[in-house]
Amino acid sequence: MRETPPVPEDFTRVVGRFVTVHGPANKISTLTRLVEHGDSRIEEIASDLGVNVSRRVEVVLAQTDRQFRSLQPGAIPRWADATAWPTRSWIFLRDNSLRGGTARPDTVVLDHEITHVLLGQAFDLHSPPLPVPQWLQEGLAQWISGEYTPDTTRRIARGLLGRGLLSLEELSRSFPSDPVRATLAYAQSADLIAWIAGEYGEDAVKSLVHSMAKGEPFRAAIRIATGHSASDIDAEWRDRLESSTLWLEALANDGIIMALGGIFLITGWLGVRRRNKKKLAKWAEEEALEDELARVLMGEFDRDDLTTEEVYRENSTHGDWIH
Repeated sequence: MRETPPVPEDFTRVVGRFVTVHGPANKISTLTRLVEHGDSRIEEIASDLGVNVSRRVEVVLAQTDRQFRSLQPGAIPRWADATAWPTRSWIFLRDNSLRGGTARPDTVVLDHEITHVLLGQAFDLHSPPLPVPQWLQEGLAQWISGEYTPDTTRRIARGLLGRGLLSLEELSRSFPSDPVRATLAYAQSADLIAWIAGEYGEDAVKSLVHSMAKGEPFRAAIRIATGHSASDIDAEWRDRLESSTLWLEALANDGIIMALGGIFLITGWLGVRRRNKKKLAKWAEEEALEDELARVLMGEFDRDDLTTEEVYRENSTHGDWIH
């Protein structure tokens, strides 16, 4: 396997202590800025995760969408904005000019992708190497990069008005194929990591990473990190969300009720709930049919027959790349 990614001949590179950034020569100031940021953050991120930096991180800054896709060592979906290939310690970024005015800053994206790479390096030390579970991968990347924001809570709020929040057990499996539920899974993953850090300290997050990278089962890793069972953690975490007033924010954001207060607010909500009860029941019935069809098509099997390694592989991000 190549140590450095294949890049165009006219690309230049800036080499730092931990990070090398490859890109067009006319972007030297951007490359230098990314190297300086990467070098300053990579040790901090490794410390936050409780892992070591075992390999140099190679970053490629693409100038065009076509270049971004052609340089990847494998196929990626069209919507990918940046990718990390942890087993190679490679990161591919799209230039800011391609990402639009409301896109996340490239330094935030780099922090997100560095988290993926460092987690991959840590889990790669297990023999045989273990993929990182998707909830841990995405939750930590959002938390580390500062992407756990009010928008995260808004996505969770919308989940309260829909089919309900995902349980900890559901979150530990592969993310749902339904885009709405998958979005909720991403948001809940970030919220779970932030909540564990707030309730049990950042050392609990490091313990979680350490235990799972060693191959500890999910439930055992939760108990080691927090001192409580996964069931107790699930109940405490979700009760905090479900007993909050997040659903009121979701109602206001969706335009269902506006500028109502006190008893009128509650009455309005109950009225909406009654009017939508039949509609929600119909949706639930349709979703149940779709879920059953998916299980048949995918050949769902008994999880109790899986080894620890197989469970990790089933519950981890698919393929070698991570966005």
